[in-house]
Amino acid sequence: MGKQGRVLHPEQHRVVSVRECARSQGFPDTYRFFGTILDKHRQIGNAVPPPMGRAIGLEIKKCLEWKAQNNPEQAGEEDKEEDKEKKETQIKEDEAKKETQTKKEEKEEKEEDACEGSSSGGSSGPK
Repeated sequence: MGKQGRVLHPEQHRVVSVRECARSQGFPDTYRFFGTILDKHRQIGNAVPPPMGRAIGLEIKKCLEWKAQNNPEQAGEEDKEEDKEKKETQIKEDEAKKETQTKKEEKEEKEEDACEGSSSGGSSGPK
């Protein structure tokens, strides 16, 4: 590839077309490039060839799957921490609700006792 981002044809006295260059890198014929011819050549030259990108992605996937199978306690450790935090938060919320309910019930009992004490203690009823 020269400084202009173009490749010479190996057998003919011309520059390789954008489509020929894209095919040599593994781009499908349906893939579109935009800009001037020079821009298109530069895009192809700077790109990771699709077959190579796919191969790298599959290797990364394989490594992650292997890691998950051989280290199940480490795989998803972040998820476990998040679940633990959610459970702790839920427990605290439940305790707060119970405490509020208990206080409410105690208050109601005191009010009932106060009402019973005042109605039975002083007056003898209608005459």
